[in-house]
Amino acid sequence: MKKIVLAAIATSAFLVANSSIASACHIEAETLWTTNGHTYAIGSGVGTSGKTWEEANTWVKGYNTDKGLTGDDAWYLATITSAEENNFIFTLLSQYGQAWAGATDKTTEGTWEWVTSEAFTYDNWNAATHEPNNSGNEDFLELNRWTNTTTWNDLGSSRLCYWVVEKGGFSPVPEPATMLLFGSGIIGLAAANRKRSQKS
Repeated sequence: MKKIVLAAIATSAFLVANSSIASACHIEAETLWTTNGHTYAIGSGVGTSGKTWEEANTWVKGYNTDKGLTGDDAWYLATITSAEENNFIFTLLSQYGQAWAGATDKTTEGTWEWVTSEAFTYDNWNAATHEPNNSGNEDFLELNRWTNTTTWNDLGSSRLCYWVVEKGGFSPVPEPATMLLFGSGIIGLAAANRKRSQKS
């Protein structure tokens, strides 16, 4: 009984913590980009303009959980896959200056990955300052409008920034087991259709 009570207390504490993460932040400047039908916004903390990249990424997940958002309604740190999308996002930063986007090379230095697991096929690093330069172990993608460009920079884990979020149109890559089950289902349907055809 004691273990059950302790487990219940731990679960409640976890849920409260996640709810606090969401309630301590907010989304503003929601804007629809008609080119891809996705909505973008700026994430901001209460009483401070920023969070670390990892805090911001945790906030997005907590916010979705707190609001019951799933599928195309769920937010994630923005991914940028074209020059047009990059330019659009930078127009949102006119009042904010710096903001995180959803890429990191923390897992493998020099190999940048989007939080959505999309292919990292587009980039716009600031060549003038030789970005990404990993100066002082910088593993997170930052967009800096104060430089009067639309280029990217890598920043470290302790820096605080706003964060750009995005929702709509993201379909996670199916797990291998899911694809196996799907394939098995297709094969099963095909076999059933052959049997029906033979009987008729």
